[in-house]
Amino acid sequence: MSVRTLPLAPPRFARQPGESLASRLARDGRLDVPQIRVLGARIATALVSLRDVGIPHRAITPAHVVMTGERVELRQVAPASPALVADEAADAYALGAIAFEMATGRSLPSSGAPPYARALEPDLPAPLEALITRLLRDEPPSLRYAAAAFDTLPDALPMGVDIVTLPSWRRDGDPNRNPWGHYGRWTAAAIGAVVLALAIVAALILSAWS
Repeated sequence: MSVRTLPLAPPRFARQPGESLASRLARDGRLDVPQIRVLGARIATALVSLRDVGIPHRAITPAHVVMTGERVELRQVAPASPALVADEAADAYALGAIAFEMATGRSLPSSGAPPYARALEPDLPAPLEALITRLLRDEPPSLRYAAAAFDTLPDALPMGVDIVTLPSWRRDGDPNRNPWGHYGRWTAAAIGAVVLALAIVAALILSAWS
């Protein structure tokens, strides 16, 4: 009696080899905008998929993001309680921290207010900085919104937008700095002069009536 031996198929849960985002950032530094757009959208979509089955990640870092060809996998995840599933803000903040590191090549500071990405890398598109800033707020947008926003990011900074969206007082990376510094001082002086002139005119009108 002969026995036919068949080759064993790889288990269905076997993971494909890939490169972690942490390794790519360590090797290449900051990523360009097209890479950030694609990876940001895929990470956000992966987080949404995990949450849909009750597995919020919460502590996601570049080390958890593994790129296998055209796919992005989030590894080392664990189920969480229903209360944590309902709390999407932690996942959104973690996504913002990863986007900040992809855009600047620097990790987000562990304390203090998050710095503005374009204060560190002025050539970043303003919409990308705005999206990162929103994700790092106490009330960030939904992950589905973030996925769509990443997917529609422009590759370059439109002409003239730098002056409007990034005042000079923000370029040092300190969001708590007095906004009336630098060019803002002239604005404050102009406002003060207008207020003083109005007060003088009002005093003259009152004296004329009396």
